[in-house]
Amino acid sequence: MATVPIRGQQCVVCGRRSRSLRASAIPFQPEHRSIMAVDIESFSRSDRSNPIRLGLRRHLRRLLVDALAQVGAGPEHYDLEDRGDGFLVSISPLVPKNRLLDPLVPRLAATLDRYNRAADEAARMRLRVVLHAGELLRDPRPNVGYATIFAARLLDAQELRLALTEAKVPLALIVSDWVYQEVVQHRYGGIDPASYRPVRICVKGVRARAWVYVPGDPGAVDRAGIVA
Repeated sequence: MATVPIRGQQCVVCGRRSRSLRASAIPFQPEHRSIMAVDIESFSRSDRSNPIRLGLRRHLRRLLVDALAQVGAGPEHYDLEDRGDGFLVSISPLVPKNRLLDPLVPRLAATLDRYNRAADEAARMRLRVVLHAGELLRDPRPNVGYATIFAARLLDAQELRLALTEAKVPLALIVSDWVYQEVVQHRYGGIDPASYRPVRICVKGVRARAWVYVPGDPGAVDRAGIVA
């Protein structure tokens, strides 16, 4: 069990300093959680005023909350962190990971498509989405750890950006190799592994294999020329 040593305290009577607390004084308790990261494409583009950007953020939050509710995840099951042009969602292991892939992702894409059809050009949204999982610590929110850093690298991957640019639909998803090996390839629920295409990412020193899926337009990854 990992711990943090605490420096000894000085006695106010005799002036002696006590020994540092060691071992089990303050144990770390990691939690294995799903991590979903979502980012609005070209959030800062010049035709978007600040009120439009505010509206996009608010609508995206509603879309995520509704999508999570549809797979049985209430507010007690996740922590939603604002990341400016998107959100980082740390999700309890009580929510099955396969449900986050299907039906959540296709439903989110379909809902977003309906919204875009009725919205003005500047208010339309296209999303990059990540699903990863790993051990996280609380401080006090459950989002501290390399797993969230890795999810952020996946979100920034050029391969994901290119897939979304090429896509005829408003959403592209990238999952870590761990998620693919442990969830996708086992065909839980309605997941089709053939729809996930392998890519190699290199972002800020992180090199890894990942898998990209574009719901409703699986050929986008091949057209983007990013398949590993």
